[in-house]
Amino acid sequence: MKKKTFRTIKGKVSIMMIATSIILIIGVLFAARVVSERNVVKICENYLYDVCISASDTLYESFWGDTEQTDLSVRIEYILNSVGIENMKSSEACLVDREGVYLYSKDRNKLGTVIEGNSVIQAVLDRYKTEDVITTANVGECVVDGTEKYVAFICTVNDWVLFVQADKAEVLQPISEMNRYCTIVGIVLVAVIILIGYIITTIIFYK
Repeated sequence: MKKKTFRTIKGKVSIMMIATSIILIIGVLFAARVVSERNVVKICENYLYDVCISASDTLYESFWGDTEQTDLSVRIEYILNSVGIENMKSSEACLVDREGVYLYSKDRNKLGTVIEGNSVIQAVLDRYKTEDVITTANVGECVVDGTEKYVAFICTVNDWVLFVQADKAEVLQPISEMNRYCTIVGIVLVAVIILIGYIITTIIFYK
């Protein structure tokens, strides 16, 4: 009877240790994911913003006071062609005038057409309907053609609106990879904890 009681206590202690450890591991992994995702998003937003500001400065240098704007498309292409986040395929720079007409996009079919579906940029263009000069620069988030995007924008020279955008999924890809790694580590830790718990309780309650 006494031996059976010890086995019952041993089982309960083992379950308690394992359950507590699993809860702690899950809690730590969840907290790490939240913090990491927030940091990655913030870094990306800041980088998009800085890239946007830098490209805007170059546009000012090239077009400020230039009323003739000769070779407009060629010069804009030269300035904005390589603007974006390195190794992030979805990141790109676009330029529209105050009416929303594309002056530059990697998608050549958009050139000369009016921007659609980008609520972040549309909000800026709506301000041009009542304001002559806008100096706003910011980062927002919206859905474009069914894809979630981060969008950094600045109202630049000639009342143009320059924006640099990237797919949210690609921005968060490092988080997904880290989550897979953390899941594997978590499973290994749980297995180790179960083994250690079994050994400890066996030693304590060995009869």
